[in-house]
Amino acid sequence: RQFQAGLGLVGFTDLAGRLRVYRDGEVVTLTDTMPSMFRVSDSTLVFVERGAWRTEVGGSSLTLSEHIPEHWEVRGGTITWLDLDRGIRRSTGGRVVRLTKDGAYPWFEVHGQAVLFPGHRGERFIWQDGRTDVFY
Repeated sequence: RQFQAGLGLVGFTDLAGRLRVYRDGEVVTLTDTMPSMFRVSDSTLVFVERGAWRTEVGGSSLTLSEHIPEHWEVRGGTITWLDLDRGIRRSTGGRVVRLTKDGAYPWFEVHGQAVLFPGHRGERFIWQDGRTDVFY
């Protein structure tokens, strides 16, 4: 058995290896088998089941990607990651959005709800509240 605690939730594997989450006085089973990995950060649970990268939203499992991202961060209940073509995506409350129109971004940084990432011509971009601004 393993367990990890965060803000208002506990993720744990039971004796049968299933991933379960305790939140708001309820225990919900998320997987039928042992997950390859799970992590609780802030108020968010992410896990890998059968090669797919998932999160828990409202007691249900949501697939974020069929591939495990190379780089991802959780801040304040929001998950930000580099997708397969290295575009930047983010999920909050079960809604997944792509922040960039293209890919090939080598990195990103999360600062509160803002995301900083490099441009392809030396500039830097900051995404916040659905808007992207450039600075040099």
